[in-house]
Amino acid sequence: MSTHEKTAHALETTSPTAPMTPLALRIGLGAELGRPATEQEVDQAPTIPEGATRAEYAQLLRNS
Repeated sequence: MSTHEKTAHALETTSPTAPMTPLALRIGLGAELGRPATEQEVDQAPTIPEGATRAEYAQLLRNS
C-alpha cells in the first residue's frame, strides 16, 4: 500500500466529513510515515480543492 493510499485511508476513517486542511494533510502523512512529513513530501501531495472534505481529498489521493 502506497503512502498516498495509507493517508487516504486514515483521512476517511478519521472525521471523513471534516474540512480538509493543510494541517490535516501534514498530520496524515506524518502518521503514515511514522515521522514528521518533510516540506517536499507535503508539496508532492495533490493540491487541496477549496471546500473539500477529508473523504473527498482521500479519493483525490487515490486517483493521483
